[in-house]
Amino acid sequence: MRVSFLSPSQQHSLGLFGRVVREAWQATPYQVGSSLRDGEIPRDIDVRVMISDEEFRRRFPGTIPERRHVCEQWRAQMMVWGEWGRHLTGLNIDFQVEPEEDANTRFPTEERRPVGTRLEKPGFSQ
Repeated sequence: MRVSFLSPSQQHSLGLFGRVVREAWQATPYQVGSSLRDGEIPRDIDVRVMISDEEFRRRFPGTIPERRHVCEQWRAQMMVWGEWGRHLTGLNIDFQVEPEEDANTRFPTEERRPVGTRLEKPGFSQ
């Protein structure tokens, strides 16, 4: 079973992106989704940042967490971060910031691999 579909240089580039994301959002970004699973090569690399529900409401006032995809401010920021990640890494980055409670409710068993930390090797978690 593959650990990741990313080459070492792609993993390094993703780590650089992750360090900037971590600094900007003051939270750990995680690689999630199909790029961590065995099977077909993924069409994108899912990177998620989970922030407290309180922080989410502060950054995106009036946005219902479960309906954040209809919030223009949220969508614009996610598109900019994803596009910048693509530019930096050469990977098709699908970047999203999620409120912790919603993310944990919807994906309680989803593998989350920290990005941009010193613990990026398989088998390590934060």
